[in-house]
Amino acid sequence: MGRADQPILLWLGGLAGVLAIPLYTAGYRASTALVAIDRVSARYAIVLGGACVGLFGAATHGFTAMDIHATIEAGQSLRAPQDAFAPAWTPLFVCGAIAGAATLATALGFAINAWPGSPRVAKAAILANPVLGTIALAGIGAVSDTLRPFMIPAAPNLAHLVFFLACRRALPARPAALS
Repeated sequence: MGRADQPILLWLGGLAGVLAIPLYTAGYRASTALVAIDRVSARYAIVLGGACVGLFGAATHGFTAMDIHATIEAGQSLRAPQDAFAPAWTPLFVCGAIAGAATLATALGFAINAWPGSPRVAKAAILANPVLGTIALAGIGAVSDTLRPFMIPAAPNLAHLVFFLACRRALPARPAALS
């Protein structure tokens, strides 16, 4: 792949994330099925938190693509993606901080409200929360020069995928629809 292909792939990847990450709201909404039915306010808080994660996560993804594009256009060497967050109070930093805080608050709210009385498989979904998953996956990426540029930026997205799959596995089977 030549250098000319990079902007196309960058914009395609950026667009894919900006369009897909807001779907986290649906994943968080589905995860509330593991929260006791009488905890209505907790269920709404999880959905609202998931919407914040989706909105600000998508913005972070878009601003990251724009930052990488600006770096390429300026003829500078690419830095590690996490280094783009270093200049405080840029839109990328602010959106990333809000997305991270929303993820932390939502994962904590989910864990507190889904843990009591949960069967073993639901507890596994709680432990697969996106905060712990992001830390674990970024840690794996940090120990390898080869994985670092890919795993660390992808860690939050992969951690959410694991969390949503674990929640899906924890949901009771639905009876087949009548036809």
